[in-house]
Amino acid sequence: MAMDRPQVLIVDDDPRVCRLIQNMACSEQFEYTDIVDPRRLKTVYEDLLPEKIFLDLSMPGMDGIEALTFLKDSGSTSHICLISGWSEKVLRSSCALGKKMGLNMSPPIHKPFRATEIRAFLKADLFTHTSVPVSPILPRSRKFKEELKHAIYNVGEIQPFYQPIVDLKTGEVDSLEALCRWHHPTRGILSPGDFLPLVEKYGLMKDLTYSLLKIILEDMACWDSMASRPNVSINLFPELLEEQSLPDVFMAHMKSAGIDPSRITIEITEQSNYGDSVQMMNVISRLRIAGFGLSLDDFGTGFASMEKVKEIPFTELKIDRSFVSDLLHDPDAKAIVKSSISLAQEIGIPTVAEGIENRETLSWLISNGCTRGQGYLLCPPGDFDKSILLAQSSTNHKYEIGEFDSGDVSSSTGTVSTKECQTTATLTVTPDIT
Repeated sequence: MAMDRPQVLIVDDDPRVCRLIQNMACSEQFEYTDIVDPRRLKTVYEDLLPEKIFLDLSMPGMDGIEALTFLKDSGSTSHICLISGWSEKVLRSSCALGKKMGLNMSPPIHKPFRATEIRAFLKADLFTHTSVPVSPILPRSRKFKEELKHAIYNVGEIQPFYQPIVDLKTGEVDSLEALCRWHHPTRGILSPGDFLPLVEKYGLMKDLTYSLLKIILEDMACWDSMASRPNVSINLFPELLEEQSLPDVFMAHMKSAGIDPSRITIEITEQSNYGDSVQMMNVISRLRIAGFGLSLDDFGTGFASMEKVKEIPFTELKIDRSFVSDLLHDPDAKAIVKSSISLAQEIGIPTVAEGIENRETLSWLISNGCTRGQGYLLCPPGDFDKSILLAQSSTNHKYEIGEFDSGDVSSSTGTVSTKECQTTATLTVTPDIT
């Protein structure tokens, strides 16, 4: 089997389903392997290490939950899409379980499915593909640990990719989110999910965060010289919020770079136990008092109470992509997004909807008062050169939404413009896709 194209694995006991997905996988330039007997999964997966997996829930010999458990134990970073005739609630529950296992779960697909749903999953995150085959599971050797440390400390191989966040009222680019990518010398461009688990395992997350912060500050200085003064939002891994020295280190970096703390926003995932830790609350409070902004990321995916939302002076609420992508066909997801927007409006902070991939979702968000949005419909992530272009653009420069094509985008109408001197870059060092 040729290995110069991304791999997709189809695990379904219905041969007809396998054939349908095979045809679409071929048209999207994937190599495919299908398994009608799920008991073969262990052997096939270890040989293939696929980038994408379609997984049925109800199968003889091994059900979908057992398969997810195996993938978890294998350290899988494959993109997984559950596909089943079970009810939407069962699918969503199973998908949520996969996420709790630490797996890279995409929105599930209900049978009977539409071809557009299959193609959307296949096309998602294609910017991470390279001509070099990339194994989703990187080596766990001492040699690789040294290779990773070298990339962080010396070479600057791990760099931010920038994605615009758009003001949904004005259509202007309000901010930029920087998603970290590893420009590996032999494996190509690796996404966060490919290497961050190992960064965490080897205890290198703090060093990686400070290294990326330095790069972002350098970018900010570059943009400042062009009279475009971007702000920066940094998404911190939960354990870093236990570092009592973190506020002092951040302040030292800001002073050295000549950047005011008010231009930095700290993104905190809802799944962090910040409300139950004195150490975390200490760090968060000191950061806010020093002038840094606070953003509640992935809102709706954790179990944060309204009391905790009240206790921490957040300056922004980000609605998780899993709810945004499902709101058109899932009443529960729609209710969660709507209530999140209402909550933010009541406490007087803006909302950011992640993972906007079609015009219908965008229209619903606008009509329901969401403040900002990001996703492939508006613009996919780009490299540093694109960020410079965006930063130096004037208010007269207009981007057609369809200019950044992600499948459904080509027929879009309307414009997205950049707003001079109001750009925000977000450094994300946690595994992502909407």
